[in-house]
Amino acid sequence: MWMVLLPLAWFLRGSDALDEQLPIEPTSPAWIPMWFAIAGVVGFVEEIVFRGLVLRRLTTVFASLGSSGAVAWANVVSSLTFGLLHGIDPAVIAVTATIGLYLALVTRREGGNLILAMLVHAAQDTLGLTLRSGA
Repeated sequence: MWMVLLPLAWFLRGSDALDEQLPIEPTSPAWIPMWFAIAGVVGFVEEIVFRGLVLRRLTTVFASLGSSGAVAWANVVSSLTFGLLHGIDPAVIAVTATIGLYLALVTRREGGNLILAMLVHAAQDTLGLTLRSGA
């Protein structure tokens, strides 16, 4: 996954969209609570919604395409939705949709269990925030 995301992150480094999404400066006392909220809470909720509810529902919606077709389309549509809901900048959408696809594949590999996807999501958010903070 990182072989895909690192070049995209390099491309994003000059993007104003990232600063608009995280308006708090890393030196602010509000940074730590925001970091915990994003890495510790938001990712878990997003996994419940996107991989727990949306992905499962889309698999049912696309069931007429056969088992593998339903899984493939559900993965793609849920990942694109995940990306689109994270911003309007095409680079941000591309990165978050790629992460969403990876998390969908992790969830599928785990038989629908969300725990590993939640932990990967939290680690991804922590790494992203750490890189953003310059720490």
